[in-house]
Amino acid sequence: MIHLRIRVPPSEFLEAWRQQSKRLLLLVPRAVKLRDRLAVEIEIEDRSVHALVVGTVVGVHVAGATRRVELAPDLESLGALRLLASAARGDPMRFQERPGRYLVNLPLAVASQNGEQYMSALNLSEGGCSLRWSGQAPTVGQRLQLRLGTARGKIELKGVVCWWSRLGSVTTAGVCFVDGRVRALLGDLLSELAGSQASIRG
Repeated sequence: MIHLRIRVPPSEFLEAWRQQSKRLLLLVPRAVKLRDRLAVEIEIEDRSVHALVVGTVVGVHVAGATRRVELAPDLESLGALRLLASAARGDPMRFQERPGRYLVNLPLAVASQNGEQYMSALNLSEGGCSLRWSGQAPTVGQRLQLRLGTARGKIELKGVVCWWSRLGSVTTAGVCFVDGRVRALLGDLLSELAGSQASIRG
């Protein structure tokens, strides 16, 4: 996975996002290849909005020192693209800056009143995580017990579902940690992530 940060003027972003074909054209600061996986933190200039877009490079165009890629975003990133497009159009935004979080693909067990299921965390922070949800969609406010397996052993945390969304057949849920031990339990893991990738703001 290649991690990039890009600032885009509003008008350029609206031209770059091809909503019908679900493709995003971006000027990138480094060389990439077809089929590379990108995690791009995009900031809309003068809008104080940041969002992460993850996808696969399906086209590369090089002219001198200019590199432009065509990105096919993952289904989970379409919501972020709608947010960015809304900000670029100047629509009123209800957007709250969140603490830095880190892109992961972390398997974990999720226990609730419906039993235990295995899922994947898509990002992680001291405040919570996003899950690729398995099974029936959760309810907002649903309480969860999370068990993460790491190189240092198992970490168990309490959380609550704060939002969920469905794009196609993929359900994603946001979980807020409600465990006073979070900083102590996740400190080492978050430090490792901080040293290996850029944080995802917004």
